[in-house]
Amino acid sequence: MKLGPDGHLRVYEWADLRPVEVADLLTQFMDKCNYPTECGNYGICTNGQCSCPGVAPDGRSYFRPINDTQPSLGCSQITPLSCRDTEYHRFQHLTDVYYFHPADGIDNVDIEKCKQTCLKNCSCKTAFFKYAENLKHRSCFIQSGSYSFVQDGSNDPIYSWLALVEVQIAPNVTAPWTKFLATATPERNKAPLFLQLCEGGCMVSAERVF
Repeated sequence: MKLGPDGHLRVYEWADLRPVEVADLLTQFMDKCNYPTECGNYGICTNGQCSCPGVAPDGRSYFRPINDTQPSLGCSQITPLSCRDTEYHRFQHLTDVYYFHPADGIDNVDIEKCKQTCLKNCSCKTAFFKYAENLKHRSCFIQSGSYSFVQDGSNDPIYSWLALVEVQIAPNVTAPWTKFLATATPERNKAPLFLQLCEGGCMVSAERVF
Protein backbone atom coordinates (compact mmCIF):
# COMPACT_ATOMS: atom_id res chain seq x y z
CA MET A 1 0.00 0.00 0.00
CA LYS A 2 1.33 3.46 -0.89
CA LEU A 3 0.06 7.02 -0.48
CA GLY A 4 1.23 8.89 -3.56
CA PRO A 5 2.07 12.60 -3.86
CA ASP A 6 -1.15 12.99 -5.87
CA GLY A 7 -3.20 11.98 -2.82
CA HIS A 8 -4.20 8.53 -4.12
CA LEU A 9 -3.91 5.60 -1.70
CA ARG A 10 -3.07 2.63 -3.91
CA VAL A 11 -2.64 -1.07 -3.23
CA TYR A 12 -0.08 -3.03 -5.23
CA GLU A 13 0.77 -6.67 -5.67
CA TRP A 14 3.74 -8.30 -7.31
CA ALA A 15 3.35 -9.70 -10.80
CA ASP A 16 6.17 -10.64 -13.12
CA LEU A 17 8.69 -9.28 -10.61
CA ARG A 18 7.19 -5.82 -10.55
CA PRO A 19 4.47 -4.04 -8.51
CA VAL A 20 1.10 -3.77 -10.24
CA GLU A 21 -1.72 -1.53 -8.95
CA VAL A 22 -4.78 -3.51 -7.98
CA ALA A 23 -6.86 -0.95 -6.06
CA ASP A 24 -7.21 2.77 -5.44
CA LEU A 25 -8.82 2.80 -2.01
CA LEU A 26 -10.11 6.36 -1.76
CA THR A 27 -11.87 6.65 -5.11
CA GLN A 28 -15.15 5.38 -3.67
CA PHE A 29 -15.10 8.11 -1.02
CA MET A 30 -13.59 11.07 -2.87
CA ASP A 31 -14.46 12.99 -6.01
CA LYS A 32 -11.67 13.27 -8.57
CA CYS A 33 -11.49 17.01 -8.01
CA ASN A 34 -10.63 16.52 -4.34
CA TYR A 35 -7.20 15.17 -5.18
CA PRO A 36 -4.55 17.92 -4.92
CA THR A 37 -2.88 17.38 -8.29
CA GLU A 38 -5.79 16.09 -10.38
CA CYS A 39 -5.45 18.95 -12.85
CA GLY A 40 -1.84 19.98 -12.25
CA ASN A 41 -0.59 23.38 -11.16
CA TYR A 42 -3.11 26.19 -11.67
CA GLY A 43 -5.54 23.75 -13.30
CA ILE A 44 -9.23 24.10 -12.46
CA CYS A 45 -11.12 20.87 -11.83
CA THR A 46 -14.84 21.03 -12.64
CA ASN A 47 -16.86 17.83 -12.46
CA GLY A 48 -13.72 15.82 -13.12
CA GLN A 49 -12.70 17.92 -16.14
CA CYS A 50 -9.54 20.06 -16.23
CA SER A 51 -9.08 23.52 -17.69
CA CYS A 52 -6.90 26.60 -17.29
CA PRO A 53 -8.07 29.99 -16.01
CA GLY A 54 -9.73 31.79 -18.91
CA VAL A 55 -9.34 35.29 -20.28
CA ALA A 56 -9.34 37.89 -17.50
CA PRO A 57 -11.72 40.90 -17.52
CA ASP A 58 -8.84 43.06 -18.79
CA GLY A 59 -8.79 40.97 -21.96
CA ARG A 60 -5.47 39.29 -21.19
CA SER A 61 -4.73 35.58 -20.95
CA TYR A 62 -2.34 34.86 -18.12
CA PHE A 63 -2.27 31.06 -18.35
CA ARG A 64 -1.86 28.41 -21.01
CA PRO A 65 -2.03 24.61 -20.86
CA ILE A 66 1.26 22.79 -20.56
CA ASN A 67 -0.02 20.32 -23.13
CA ASP A 68 -3.17 21.01 -25.16
CA THR A 69 -3.89 17.31 -25.55
CA GLN A 70 -3.38 16.49 -21.84
CA PRO A 71 -5.21 19.10 -19.74
CA SER A 72 -4.54 17.16 -16.53
CA LEU A 73 -0.88 18.18 -16.74
CA GLY A 74 -1.84 21.65 -15.58
CA CYS A 75 -1.18 25.20 -16.68
CA SER A 76 1.77 27.56 -16.77
CA GLN A 77 1.85 31.31 -16.41
CA ILE A 78 2.54 33.12 -19.67
CA THR A 79 4.59 35.68 -17.74
CA PRO A 80 6.24 34.04 -14.70
CA LEU A 81 5.93 35.81 -11.36
CA SER A 82 8.97 37.72 -10.17
CA CYS A 83 9.33 39.00 -6.62
CA ARG A 84 11.44 41.89 -7.95
CA ASP A 85 8.66 43.27 -10.19
CA THR A 86 5.73 43.57 -7.79
CA GLU A 87 4.56 46.75 -9.48
CA TYR A 88 3.49 44.56 -12.39
CA HIS A 89 1.57 42.09 -10.24
CA ARG A 90 -2.19 41.79 -10.56
CA PHE A 91 -4.88 39.35 -9.40
CA GLN A 92 -7.15 37.30 -11.59
CA HIS A 93 -10.44 36.59 -9.81
CA LEU A 94 -11.87 33.08 -10.12
CA THR A 95 -15.42 32.92 -8.79
CA ASP A 96 -16.61 29.86 -6.84
CA VAL A 97 -13.12 28.39 -6.90
CA TYR A 98 -11.52 26.98 -3.77
CA TYR A 99 -8.59 24.85 -2.67
CA PHE A 100 -8.81 21.24 -1.52
CA HIS A 101 -7.09 22.07 1.78
CA PRO A 102 -6.57 25.81 2.41
CA ALA A 103 -3.97 27.00 4.89
CA ASP A 104 -4.86 28.67 8.18
CA GLY A 105 -7.00 31.70 7.54
CA ILE A 106 -6.87 35.36 8.58
CA ASP A 107 -10.27 36.41 9.89
CA ASN A 108 -12.18 39.67 9.55
CA VAL A 109 -10.33 41.14 6.56
CA ASP A 110 -11.72 42.61 3.38
CA ILE A 111 -10.69 41.54 -0.10
CA GLU A 112 -8.16 44.36 -0.54
CA LYS A 113 -6.41 43.47 2.70
CA CYS A 114 -6.33 39.87 1.52
CA LYS A 115 -4.62 40.93 -1.72
CA GLN A 116 -2.08 43.11 0.06
CA THR A 117 -1.19 40.29 2.43
CA CYS A 118 -0.46 38.08 -0.56
CA LEU A 119 1.57 40.77 -2.33
CA LYS A 120 3.81 41.21 0.70
CA ASN A 121 4.59 37.49 0.78
CA CYS A 122 6.88 36.43 -2.05
CA SER A 123 5.90 32.78 -1.68
CA CYS A 124 2.17 33.56 -2.06
CA LYS A 125 0.77 32.31 -5.37
CA THR A 126 -2.95 32.50 -4.63
CA ALA A 127 -5.13 33.99 -1.92
CA PHE A 128 -8.55 32.51 -1.25
CA PHE A 129 -11.27 34.81 0.04
CA LYS A 130 -14.09 33.09 1.90
CA TYR A 131 -17.14 35.17 2.75
CA ALA A 132 -20.75 34.96 3.84
CA GLU A 133 -23.46 36.63 1.76
CA ASN A 134 -23.79 39.49 4.26
CA LEU A 135 -19.96 39.88 4.35
CA LYS A 136 -20.03 39.87 8.14
CA HIS A 137 -17.83 36.79 8.22
CA ARG A 138 -14.76 36.96 5.98
CA SER A 139 -11.52 35.04 5.91
CA CYS A 140 -8.38 35.11 3.80
CA PHE A 141 -6.21 32.06 3.12
CA ILE A 142 -2.70 32.55 1.76
CA GLN A 143 -1.48 29.67 -0.38
CA SER A 144 2.17 29.30 -1.35
CA GLY A 145 1.67 26.24 -3.56
CA SER A 146 -0.12 26.16 -6.89
CA TYR A 147 -1.87 22.82 -6.90
CA SER A 148 -5.20 22.16 -8.61
CA PHE A 149 -8.21 24.36 -7.90
CA VAL A 150 -11.76 23.13 -7.50
CA GLN A 151 -14.71 24.99 -8.98
CA ASP A 152 -18.18 24.83 -7.46
CA GLY A 153 -17.21 21.93 -5.27
CA SER A 154 -17.39 23.25 -1.73
CA ASN A 155 -21.12 22.48 -1.31
CA ASP A 156 -21.17 25.16 1.38
CA PRO A 157 -24.66 26.70 1.75
CA ILE A 158 -23.39 29.64 3.81
CA TYR A 159 -20.02 30.70 2.45
CA SER A 160 -18.76 31.57 -1.03
CA TRP A 161 -15.20 31.36 -2.30
CA LEU A 162 -13.15 33.62 -4.52
CA ALA A 163 -9.67 32.63 -5.70
CA LEU A 164 -7.31 35.58 -6.14
CA VAL A 165 -4.58 34.22 -8.39
CA GLU A 166 -1.49 36.42 -8.49
CA VAL A 167 -0.32 37.10 -12.04
CA GLN A 168 2.20 39.37 -13.68
CA ILE A 169 1.75 41.61 -16.67
CA ALA A 170 4.62 42.15 -19.04
CA PRO A 171 6.17 45.62 -18.60
CA ASN A 172 5.77 47.98 -21.52
CA VAL A 173 8.83 47.85 -23.73
CA THR A 174 9.90 51.22 -25.04
CA ALA A 175 10.30 51.15 -28.79
CA PRO A 176 13.87 52.00 -29.90
CA TRP A 177 12.71 54.94 -32.00
CA THR A 178 10.83 56.55 -29.10
CA LYS A 179 14.04 58.02 -27.67
CA PHE A 180 14.99 59.30 -31.11
CA LEU A 181 11.67 61.09 -31.52
CA ALA A 182 11.95 62.60 -28.06
CA THR A 183 15.37 64.11 -28.85
CA ALA A 184 14.75 65.08 -32.46
CA THR A 185 14.78 68.83 -33.10
CA PRO A 186 14.26 70.98 -36.24
CA GLU A 187 17.94 71.89 -36.11
CA ARG A 188 18.96 68.23 -36.27
CA ASN A 189 16.34 67.40 -38.88
CA LYS A 190 15.96 70.06 -41.53
CA ALA A 191 12.99 68.27 -43.03
CA PRO A 192 10.21 66.68 -40.94
CA LEU A 193 10.32 62.96 -40.52
CA PHE A 194 7.03 61.09 -40.83
CA LEU A 195 6.79 57.66 -39.31
CA GLN A 196 4.10 55.21 -40.11
CA LEU A 197 3.94 52.51 -37.47
CA CYS A 198 1.84 49.42 -37.63
CA GLU A 199 0.19 48.21 -34.43
CA GLY A 200 2.70 46.66 -32.03
CA GLY A 201 5.65 48.34 -33.73
CA CYS A 202 6.11 45.60 -36.29
CA MET A 203 7.25 47.86 -39.16
CA VAL A 204 8.59 51.35 -39.61
CA SER A 205 8.65 53.36 -42.81
CA ALA A 206 10.20 56.82 -43.01
CA GLU A 207 9.74 59.45 -45.66
CA ARG A 208 11.28 62.92 -45.87
CA VAL A 209 9.14 65.65 -47.37
CA PHE A 210 10.97 68.46 -49.16
